Amino acid sequence: MLAAPPITIDDFRKQLEAGDWVRIPATADDYFDLLDEQADDVYLELYSHHLIARPNVNTENHELVTASIIRLLGNALLDQPQFRVMGSNRPVYVKDCALGFAPDVLVVKGPTELYPRKKAMAATLNPWLMVEVMSESNRNAEFLHKLSCYKKIPALNYVLLIEPDYTYASLYSRTTTANQWLNTDYFHLDDIVVLDGLRLPLTEIYRSVVFVS
Repeated sequence: MLAAPPITIDDFRKQLEAGDWVRIPATADDYFDLLDEQADDVYLELYSHHLIARPNVNTENHELVTASIIRLLGNALLDQPQFRVMGSNRPVYVKDCALGFAPDVLVVKGPTELYPRKKAMAATLNPWLMVEVMSESNRNAEFLHKLSCYKKIPALNYVLLIEPDYTYASLYSRTTTANQWLNTDYFHLDDIVVLDGLRLPLTEIYRSVVFVS
């Protein structure tokens, strides 16, 4: 690993040739400076005062599920201009946890609040919904801590987790009671994820997905 945050994405690329991920101490400014380089082949995350880098490569099922979610949400919210649906090129920053990451899908309700920066790449502070399609990088105990950080976003009302390789979705919905979230799991293709009146059928989420038995 490097002794100090790299100056360029190329430094990370060289380190990733020797392993699946790189983790180094860093600040929020280090994270955003690297995001300014707009690299498509390296995924960057700021977590627990460390920069974590890994190759930005996902499976076909992961991408199919992500595309379906964007399509379903975009169509459902088409006539509601207060909502905007965005993909993983839109980073989110959680100030209470100093967590910077890019969810697979996010929806913002109302004006976007941005983490103030002088340079090009800022981050959204107020997602209303975040969707994470699960992968090897987030199927671990560390993700549970990140999920607790997600819930500290004041504007966030929903977190939807989806498995791309078998039928399973898990929805976390904020309740009117402080620090209380309702968790609903969906296991069957004929289930429909319902959030704030929006209906996301699992048959549509998994359209074109081939499950490996």
